[in-house]
Amino acid sequence: MTASRLLAALRRYAAAAPDRTAVTDGTVALTYAALADAVERTADALRAARVHRLGMALDNGPVWVIADLAAARAGVVAVPLPQYFTAAQRAHALVDAGVTHVLDAPRDDGGASLTVAGVQCTLRAVAPEGTAVLPPGTAKVTYTSGTTGAPKGVCLSLAHQEAVAAALADAAGFSPDDRHLCVLPLATLLENVAGVYAPLLAGASCAVPSLATLGLSGSSGLDASAFAAAIGAWQPTTAILIPQMLQALTAAAEQGIELPRSLRFVAVGGARVAPELLARAAAVGLPVYQGYG
Repeated sequence: MTASRLLAALRRYAAAAPDRTAVTDGTVALTYAALADAVERTADALRAARVHRLGMALDNGPVWVIADLAAARAGVVAVPLPQYFTAAQRAHALVDAGVTHVLDAPRDDGGASLTVAGVQCTLRAVAPEGTAVLPPGTAKVTYTSGTTGAPKGVCLSLAHQEAVAAALADAAGFSPDDRHLCVLPLATLLENVAGVYAPLLAGASCAVPSLATLGLSGSSGLDASAFAAAIGAWQPTTAILIPQMLQALTAAAEQGIELPRSLRFVAVGGARVAPELLARAAAVGLPVYQGYG
C-alpha cells in the first residue's frame, strides 16, 4: 500500500481529537475516531471481496467519503461514477476503467450486502469487457463531467491528489475550526480533493448532505431558493461553487435574504465567471475567490 499523508492525518486526529466531527450529512455524524474505524473496516471488506477497481455510484454522504478513503487504504483503484451519467456513459466508464466491482445503494440484483458505517449498500461484481491497462500508480480514475458523449477518464496517483489537497488547504487557510460544505457532487474531482481531502488534512469538518437536500438535481438543475436556504441552515465557513450557484446566492442576498456570516472563503470555478457577478457578490459580502482558468 502506498504511504498516504491523508490516511496518516486521519489516524493522527483520531488519536488526538477523537470526538471532533469529521464528516456529517446532517443525520449521521462521524467523529475522527469513528471515521478512521469505518475506513479500516471497509478497506478490510474490499480486500476480502477481492475488489481491484471500485466503481462508486453513490450520492454525496459519509458513505462516499468512507468508500473513497477505504479504497486508498486497501490499494484499490477508485472510479467515481457521477449519478447524472446516462446508462451509456456509465457503461462506458465501467469498461474503460476495467471496473471489477460497483458500490451503490441497496439493489435487488444479486449483489452482496455491505454495511458501511451502519448504512446498507450493495457491492456487485461486474465483468468488464477485457482488462483496461492503467498507468502504474493509478489510485483513481476520474471522469469528465460533460453530459454528452463518452466521458474521458483521467488517471491520478494518490500522491498527486494529496499534494494538490495540501496546497489547497494551505491556500484556503483550513483549520480545525472550519466546516466545509460540499455542494458539488463528490464524484467531481474538485470537490473530492478540495472539499474532502483538504479539510481532513487540516482536521476540519466536512458537511456532505445529499445533493437533493441542497436543491440540486441532475448535472445542472438548481432550485435557487432551496440552495440559499440550505447554505443558511448549514452555516459553513467554506464552500466551492460554480457560477450558477454564486448567481443564486448573490441574488438571494440582493433580495434581502441574510447569508451566513460564518462564510470566510468561497471558491468559484468550473466555468468562466462574469466580472459583473464577482462584483455583485463582493457587494453583498460574499468572500469570493475566483478559481477558474
